[in-house]
Amino acid sequence: MSVVINSSRKNIDDSLYILNNDNALSLVLPEIADTSYRLNTQVSNYDPLEQYVSQIAKFHSSRLNLSNNKTSCVEFSIVTPTVNQCNIIYDHHNYEKINKKNSPICSIIASLSDYTHKFLLTDINHQQYKYKHFDQSQNKLFLFKKHMHLVFDSSKYHGFIGALSHDNIDTRNPYLLINLWSYPLDNIPYYSSQNVASDCDVPMKFTDINSPTATRIIETSCLNYNFFDRLLYNSELILDDELMKNISAVNSYSTHRIIMKIKNESEPIVSTRDSPEVTSDKKDNINTWNIDEHIYQDKLIQETNQFDGNTVLLDLTKNNYTLLEKFVYDTAIFHLSRLNIHDMEHHYVEFWCKSKFDTHALHVDCDESLKMKGEYEYPLLSCVTYLNDVPGCPTIITNVDMDCYKYKEFESQTELILSLPVHNKQITFDGSFFHGGTTLDDNQPMDERYIIAINFWKTKPNDVEYYKPNTDNVLDNRSQFVRDNRIINLREDITDICSINVCNDTINYNLFNDILYNKKSDACYRFNKFIKTTTCNKSHTFKFILDNSIKEDKKHADLKAKYGGIMDDIRDIQYNDTNLKYNNRFLQRFSFPKIYSADMCRYIINESEKYATHNGGWTTSRHSAYPTTDLPVDKIPSIFGIILETLKTIMKRISISYELHNDMTIDVKDLFVVKYSHDAQNHLEMHKDGSTISFNILLNESCEFEGGGTKFDDGLTHHSQQGDLFIHSSRIDHSGLPITKGIRYLLVGFLDITI
Repeated sequence: MSVVINSSRKNIDDSLYILNNDNALSLVLPEIADTSYRLNTQVSNYDPLEQYVSQIAKFHSSRLNLSNNKTSCVEFSIVTPTVNQCNIIYDHHNYEKINKKNSPICSIIASLSDYTHKFLLTDINHQQYKYKHFDQSQNKLFLFKKHMHLVFDSSKYHGFIGALSHDNIDTRNPYLLINLWSYPLDNIPYYSSQNVASDCDVPMKFTDINSPTATRIIETSCLNYNFFDRLLYNSELILDDELMKNISAVNSYSTHRIIMKIKNESEPIVSTRDSPEVTSDKKDNINTWNIDEHIYQDKLIQETNQFDGNTVLLDLTKNNYTLLEKFVYDTAIFHLSRLNIHDMEHHYVEFWCKSKFDTHALHVDCDESLKMKGEYEYPLLSCVTYLNDVPGCPTIITNVDMDCYKYKEFESQTELILSLPVHNKQITFDGSFFHGGTTLDDNQPMDERYIIAINFWKTKPNDVEYYKPNTDNVLDNRSQFVRDNRIINLREDITDICSINVCNDTINYNLFNDILYNKKSDACYRFNKFIKTTTCNKSHTFKFILDNSIKEDKKHADLKAKYGGIMDDIRDIQYNDTNLKYNNRFLQRFSFPKIYSADMCRYIINESEKYATHNGGWTTSRHSAYPTTDLPVDKIPSIFGIILETLKTIMKRISISYELHNDMTIDVKDLFVVKYSHDAQNHLEMHKDGSTISFNILLNESCEFEGGGTKFDDGLTHHSQQGDLFIHSSRIDHSGLPITKGIRYLLVGFLDITI
């Protein structure tokens, strides 16, 4: 048998909690404003500030399944709020070394005063900030008072605001900031207590205040590109009168979270960096278009074949164009008009042609002249038109930008797009992400792959000349086209993009390393089988999405084939405990009388009390969320071995009760003796245990105390006699009822099932 700790991480959930026993916190703030410290987890006594930090960190580490080896450092500081200055939190010290902004696992801000802090949390990360990709549909505004704290993802821009109802942030009311890091911050000093350290081991209880009634949704039209640009770059908060009126009308006593949503979510607000007039029906990182059949197909391929390969600019002021120019012009007018851009005098169209597949190297579209200086300027939009069918040589489009490429941040990449070349198909996408050509098998001929690539610019790219047509075409009037007479019609591809979920055998770090750095020609062969077998047989554009549940579902199906329906019960009780089916076997509870003799029970009690007397007493903070007054059995040598021997009997009863298979293992996560006293901790609130199965054995006679018992949320209450074994699911809400007289001792075990 082994002790198992679940180190998996859930998404940080932007949740509010409140400390519900004020007497547990008597905090005199030291003079450490705006200075960061590490919490020293090796000391035995904390001052009140350290105790508060420690218990908040432990509570949320447990709630979010962050094991000790995941949370390596607890950093905290008392911070003076600044108005309308949104930032992210990152490791400044290491950023100077590696030029990479590492953020904490999560951050926690806690109010330390009666002042109501107004805290804005956006969904904008640093890359979106850097390139002004402000595609926000909603933002969260938190109103929290004394003893409230918020857990959030601090890699997203956030900050306090002070422009509501003409109020201002009182900087005399600081707040506590706690950051949980996955690695040590050796450059930050340990906190040296300025309060009197004491054995202030008072358990702090934190209550969830995230009910739907505590949230208000307000629709607004002011959350546009200009709003985020002025807030994040100029620290200016511009709210319209209607929004301010709606926020001011919210009852801050009962409402703690305001979600501000864009009124018309069918038209999300986006930006292409420098152009606030741009709005788009952007889908993911690509849109697809069809060109109606036209009579110029062969001639267009012929002119493409004659193109010399260098990028050129289209002269938008000419009245007459060659066929190639006119095709580019019609395409440009369609997309610029679609993006609400009509100022042609201050926009530029760059294009080039290719007649064959020539490289597996991916690239970003940028000003190549500035790139030579280490500077990057990107087009508003990139476009590729296919002139013939070459399904085995698709365009690959990633979500990897230059920063992600530079620092190989491929672990976070979860998708890519493959666009199969089909004549008269056109794609538009964000050229600041790496893209290029690739192959799907060894048999694809690559001598003919005709494309016309176009970039749309707000600023003129450096060192790019205007296109000069072939002299013969200029002299031939039959090859001239009037600017205002359109020769092609574009329409959206109604077949849209086919999404295909794949596991991490397909999309992983090595894939992106191979296509971006190693330039392996066979890196994308893995996708061919999905394209050939997909049900999206009318689509020629495929979005591959990493889905980690595929392997889990496959594993579950294999285990279910071997073990039967018990696998559904195990999965539901472990991962879906809020919506259990009534026939789940783990909803059942079992009681077995006199598993332990009276002498055995009394021996465990006596040895536990003896150990507590000589080792600093009973512990009260081993379990961060719902602590009990207890002692871990493995710390008491005189009873540890004996109890381990009795576990064989207990495990057998559990296996029989829940019909576990012989090759299923029951692992012990925790094993401890609990002490309830009428004049100390006398009960435990309704809760779930952090395991799959729990058991307890009453160690003293029921006549030695009054009250007690285990109560479940379905109304059932169980009372044991001395030596009785009681078994139930850990994931069913239950509580320890108060005792009103005497002392109640229990042996408690938390167990997991492994297969």
